[in-house]
Amino acid sequence: MDRFHEVTKKRIWNDNLRTLITLAVVFVLVLVSMLGTYKVLLINSRKMGHELIQSYASDEERSIAVYNTIIKMGMSSMESSEESGSPEEISIKMQDFFKKAADASGNPDLQCFAIIKGRLVSTEPIEGLDKYDFENTGWYRNVLAADGQVIFTGINDESGAKLTVAAAGEPDTDCAVFINLRKQDFISEHNGLNLPEKGAYYLFDTDGHLLYYTAPFEIDEASLEEYAMGLCADIHNGKISNEGDDIIDLNGEVRGIYYNQVNNGWLCIMTIPHSVLLTGFNNIIIIYVSVFAVFMLIIIFMFVHDIHMGQTIIRTGAIIRALCNTYYAIYRIDLKKGTYDMIKGSDEMQKLIPRKGEFNAMMDGFASVVDEDTAAEMRSSFSLEHLRELASKQIKDFGGDFLRKMNGDDKWVNMAFIIDESLTKEEGILVFRQIDTEKQQQIRHTKLLESALASADASEKSQKYFFSKMSHEMRTPLNIILGMNELAMSPDCPENKRLDYLKKIEYSGKDMLGLINNILEISRIEDGLMPIDRKVINLREEFTNIVQPFREQAVAQGKRCEIKIDISKDMVMGDVLKLSQIMNNLLSNAVRFTRSGDSMTVTMRQAAPDSSNYIFTVEDTGIGMSEAFLPKLFTPYSQENRFGNRSETGGGLGMAIVKSLVTQKGGQIDVSSTAGKGTKVVVTLPFAPVPTEETAVQTNDGCIKNLNMLVVDDNELNRELMSDLLTEHGVKVTPACDGKEALEIFKRSELFSCDVIIMDMQMPVMDGCASAAAIRALDRPDANWVIIIALTANSFSEDVIRTVKAGMNAHLAKPADMKVLQETIKKLLSERSGGIMQ
Repeated sequence: MDRFHEVTKKRIWNDNLRTLITLAVVFVLVLVSMLGTYKVLLINSRKMGHELIQSYASDEERSIAVYNTIIKMGMSSMESSEESGSPEEISIKMQDFFKKAADASGNPDLQCFAIIKGRLVSTEPIEGLDKYDFENTGWYRNVLAADGQVIFTGINDESGAKLTVAAAGEPDTDCAVFINLRKQDFISEHNGLNLPEKGAYYLFDTDGHLLYYTAPFEIDEASLEEYAMGLCADIHNGKISNEGDDIIDLNGEVRGIYYNQVNNGWLCIMTIPHSVLLTGFNNIIIIYVSVFAVFMLIIIFMFVHDIHMGQTIIRTGAIIRALCNTYYAIYRIDLKKGTYDMIKGSDEMQKLIPRKGEFNAMMDGFASVVDEDTAAEMRSSFSLEHLRELASKQIKDFGGDFLRKMNGDDKWVNMAFIIDESLTKEEGILVFRQIDTEKQQQIRHTKLLESALASADASEKSQKYFFSKMSHEMRTPLNIILGMNELAMSPDCPENKRLDYLKKIEYSGKDMLGLINNILEISRIEDGLMPIDRKVINLREEFTNIVQPFREQAVAQGKRCEIKIDISKDMVMGDVLKLSQIMNNLLSNAVRFTRSGDSMTVTMRQAAPDSSNYIFTVEDTGIGMSEAFLPKLFTPYSQENRFGNRSETGGGLGMAIVKSLVTQKGGQIDVSSTAGKGTKVVVTLPFAPVPTEETAVQTNDGCIKNLNMLVVDDNELNRELMSDLLTEHGVKVTPACDGKEALEIFKRSELFSCDVIIMDMQMPVMDGCASAAAIRALDRPDANWVIIIALTANSFSEDVIRTVKAGMNAHLAKPADMKVLQETIKKLLSERSGGIMQ
C-alpha cells in the first residue's frame, strides 16, 4: 500500500507541476501585456491632460486681455476728456464707457471704476462709495507706481473678504481705472468651461489666493479652499514638480494633476481621476482575464479526473496510516448521503454489519453490544443530525467513554467523531479505541480522592465536635473564676475567705491554661498533617492578580466579566497558594462553560467589617448544570454527560479539589445552578487579621440615631439587652420574639418605615434565615431595600453561607459589639444611598 501511495503521489505531483508551469507562463504573458497597455494609456492620458490645461490657460489669458483692453481704453478716454470737460462731464462719459465695455465683455454686471481728480466714479451708483478712502490703500499706491501698466492686485472689501482688482493709473494726475473682479464675475466667465468627467479646476492669483474653482466634492467651501490652496502651495514649493503626478483627493481617489501659469502670474490647476483617464483599461483587463480564465479551464478539465482519483487514494491511505495503529475500529461517514464505509472494524462488528451501508444500520450494530442506557445516549449523541451540526460548527473532537463486552470481558472503550481539513466538509471519521488501562487508573485515583474527601469531611466533623467539647470544658473553670472573683470583691468578705477564693481562682486559671496548651498542641499536629502556609498577604491585591488573567481571557472570547471587591481589611494572614488553587478551578470552569455573549461576575466581600470570614462568589450565565447532577458535583471524575465536546469538558477533578481545599481551610462551599441559565458558586473562607500595634479609633456615634429598627430574638434577655443598647443610641426599636412575628410586623409596617432588622438565626416557629428570605420575597418596594443583619452565636463558615443565601446584608457574632454594629450599619446605609444595594 505504501509503494502504491508513493507512486500515485509522485504522478499527481508531476501533473500539478506541469499545470502550475503552464499557468505561470500564461499569467506572466497576460501580466506583461496588461502592464504595457497600462503604460501606453497613462502616457496618452498625461498628454491629453497637458493639452487641456494649456487650453484653459489660453482662455484665462484671453479674459485677462479683455480686462487689459477695457482698462487701457478707459485711461485713454479719461485723458482725452480731461482736456475739454468738467469733472461731472468726465464722470458721465466714463460711466457710459463702462456700461458699453461691460456689455462688450459678455458680463453686463462687471463693476468698473475710475478715479478722476480725487473722485471715485463707478458704473452704477454704489451706496457709501464717496466715503471710500482709496488714497491711503496699498493697492492704489501700487497702481500709481506701475506707471500706466495694468496690474492685478488683491484688496479686502468692507466685510473682510478678499477681492481681485485689475487696474492701471497715471501717477502725474493720480487718475486710475480699475475693474473689481468678484467671485460671481469669475463664475460668469467660466460658464462655458468643459471639464472631463469628475474633473476639478482651480484658478489662483500671484499671491496663491483662490479666485475660482469647480470640483465634484460634497464638502463645505472652507475645507475645499484649504485643500485647493494646499495643492497650489505644493506646486510652488516643488513637492509637485511634474505634470501628471498622482495625488489623493478628498474622497480618497487617485488623481492626476496638471497646471500652467498665465502671463500675469496666475496659476491654473486641473485634476482628473485615474479611473477617468484610464477608462478603456478596465475593458482591456476584462478581455485579458477572460482569455486567461478560458485557458485555465481547459487545463483544469484535462487534469481534473486524474487529480481527483489520486487525491481520493492519498486521502484514504493517509487516514488508514494515521489511525490504524491507534484505533481498533475506523468508519468514514458520508454526512450528506447518510452512509458509512468501514475502513477497519473489530471481528465482532464485521460479523454484525457489512463493510458499507446505511448509517442507522451501523448505529444499530453498535447499540447491540452495549447496555440499554449507553445505547440510548449513544444514539442521541451520535445521531446523523447531531454529527452534521458538529461538522457545521467545526467541532473537531467529540466523544466519550463507555463500558462494553469484548471477548467475554468488560472493557472501557473511547468513541470519538473527528473532522479534519484533509476531509471534505461532508465527511467525518468515527473511531474506537480501548482505554481500559487508563480508565482503571482513573478509577483508582477516584477511590483515593473519595477516601481523602471522606477523611477531610470526618476531620471537619471531628473539629466541630472538638470545639463544642472544648467550649464546654472551658466554661467550667471560667465560671469558677468569675464566681470566685465576684465573692472576693464583696466588701463583707472575710480576709481568710478572700485568700481561699484567690487560690481557687489561681487553680482554675492553671486548669484553663493547661486546656489551652492542649488545644494548641492538637492544632500543631493537625498543621503537620495538612500544612497551610499562613503569612501576611494583601488580600485585595492577591485576589485581583488571580482573577485578572481569566478576565482578559473571557473578554478576548467575547464575554463580559465584572470584578467586585468590598472588604474593609486588606492585610490578612492566609495561604495565597491555596486561595489561588480554589479560585483558578472556579474561574477556569466559568470561562470554559460560558459562550460568547455570556457574562461572568467575580465578587469578594467581607461578611462584616470586623469579620474574619470572606465570601468569594463566581457567577456566570453559561450552560449551567442540571439539578440531578449537583449532588455528584464534588465526586472525582464526575461529568454530567457521557459524550460531549472534549475541548469544552473538564477532567472532573476541579470541584473535588476545591471542596478538599475549602474544607482544609475551615471554609464552606455552596453551588446553585440551572441548566441553560448559569451557575453560582459561593465560597466562605476564614482569614485571620494581621495584628497591629496601634488601632485607629473611628467614632460612629450618632450614625444610627433616629433609625427605626426591628430587633428579632427568641431569648427575652438578649432581646431586652439589644433593645436597651439601641435605645441609648437614639434608635426607635420594635421587638419581635421569632422570625414569623418579625415577618408579620414588617408586612403591616408602612413602606420604607423600617430601616434595619437585627435578626437572630436559631429561633422557634420560624428561624432567622427563613424569615429574611420571606421578607425579601415580599411584593413591596422596600423588601430588598431594608437592611437585614444576622446577630447570632452561630459564627461558622456554613452559617455565613446560610445568611448570604437568605439575602441578609451582614453577619455579626454575639455578644453584640456596639462599635462594630454601628460601623456595619453606617457602611450598609452608605452603600444603600449610593445605589449599591438596589
